[in-house]
Amino acid sequence: MTLPESLCLPAFIETAHSLKPEGIHVIYGHGAEAIRQTLSDHAVNWILQTTQEGTGHAVMQALPYIRNIRKVLVLYGDVPSFNPIRSKN
Repeated sequence: MTLPESLCLPAFIETAHSLKPEGIHVIYGHGAEAIRQTLSDHAVNWILQTTQEGTGHAVMQALPYIRNIRKVLVLYGDVPSFNPIRSKN
């Protein structure tokens, strides 16, 4: 399986790094193997969501890693047409 060109996850990760966060956690499920292989050079904490039960469930998978963090930004990595420049405004 190859990743679709419209997948915005690489742009999200790069933009997230520019914000200098304490950590970046990527919850992944559908296409898990292709995602990890293609984006393995990114410094993130990979969290496998074994069953796709929605965004709330995905965030719950990250709770052990973000429990003591005051600000959390949730980004959807599978949406097309993300513009990292626009997100800075």
